[in-house]
Amino acid sequence: HDRRAPRRQPPHDELTIAELLDANGLTTLKTAMTDSGVIQDLAVPGPMTLVAPTDAAFAALDPAVLAALLDPANVAELTDLLNYHVLPGDLDAGALATLESVSGSNGDDVLVDVLGQRIYFNDALVVDGDIAASNGRLHIVDTVLVPPVSLMETLEQRGLTTLVAAIDQAGLRGVLTNANVTIFAPTEDAFAAMDPAELAFLMDPGNVQVLRERLQHHVFGVEQRFSEYFLQAKLASLATTLHFFDLQGFIPTIDHVVVTTINLPATDGVVKEIDEVLDAPVDLVDALLANGFTTVVDALVAAELDDDLRSSPTPLTVFAPTNGAFSSLPPGVLDDLLDPANQAQLIDLLRYHIVDGGLQAREVRAVSTLPTLHGAPIAVDPSDGVLTLNLSLNGGTDVRFPDIFAANGAVHGILDVLEIPAP
Repeated sequence: HDRRAPRRQPPHDELTIAELLDANGLTTLKTAMTDSGVIQDLAVPGPMTLVAPTDAAFAALDPAVLAALLDPANVAELTDLLNYHVLPGDLDAGALATLESVSGSNGDDVLVDVLGQRIYFNDALVVDGDIAASNGRLHIVDTVLVPPVSLMETLEQRGLTTLVAAIDQAGLRGVLTNANVTIFAPTEDAFAAMDPAELAFLMDPGNVQVLRERLQHHVFGVEQRFSEYFLQAKLASLATTLHFFDLQGFIPTIDHVVVTTINLPATDGVVKEIDEVLDAPVDLVDALLANGFTTVVDALVAAELDDDLRSSPTPLTVFAPTNGAFSSLPPGVLDDLLDPANQAQLIDLLRYHIVDGGLQAREVRAVSTLPTLHGAPIAVDPSDGVLTLNLSLNGGTDVRFPDIFAANGAVHGILDVLEIPAP
């Protein structure tokens, strides 16, 4: 019998990053690293961090793209791509949470974004992170990072052909070149899901201005990661329409539309893909009408406040009683409120339901009182419900239909007509 002690397998943190590739089943990455010679750089003392795409991530590439990368004739392109995945320093999750971006070894910046428990490098999600090595750290991701090119080239490389055609039709290519903007880019599936008649109308040469405004609705004049949009909560697009950003189960959204690809850096901007074309924005009054708050609108018209809500130069928040809430008032009260002789009383009541600022439900939940246009405050009790459900106002009025967004603010449907508190 062989009585020799079994050979000790070193723990992972005694292996170099190069040696960890086999240990973590990263066979395609190892092949590419070996063919390009980059693997030698992963064996030096470091410290360094490798963003390591899985085999499935490489398999998800267009087969022609993958074949071209692995072609010995294209070793320079392969080396550039792989060096983009090699970052300086030992970057654990804590360090990444403090970063906005970090330069890959090829000189191009990689965006770093942390959304709850999810860590992203560009659009690549970390599926197994903080793997310690003797010379740094490994983060395994589900997507191959692509070194940035221009924003328009990024859209073309992503196969967003309808969007590119619309941009050219609207004469916006120049606006989006060297502008350092962010575009929420509808995918081909997004355009395919549109009403064909609506898409045909937008692409009609006679409707260029309408198309231009609709596309500008998707573009923002700041170049940011998604977490920065989330922290800002809302931002106006190039079309000066207000948009609202949120996380739903750590999934990012814009105006309730899921952002499917969060951060694709370009040399002159950032691309974020969405699977819906954002609706043409409407003002607060039209948002109320579209969602069935017809009695509120009748009251706004009677109080001559409807135009103020349509054209407010600053965002507003409307806590809108449902039609049922008005019907539940004691007999004759609504008729008295709508009587022109009582317009001043109606104005006071409606202004008590309006707050400056275009607040999402999550912003409302963060405060204890809200100053109204009337002057008297609304008390907020966030103890009931969850993020977008049942905010208790003034001790018992529920926000049952939160976060109805408009171009110039937000509507939250409530189940009771609020009473103005006594002075």
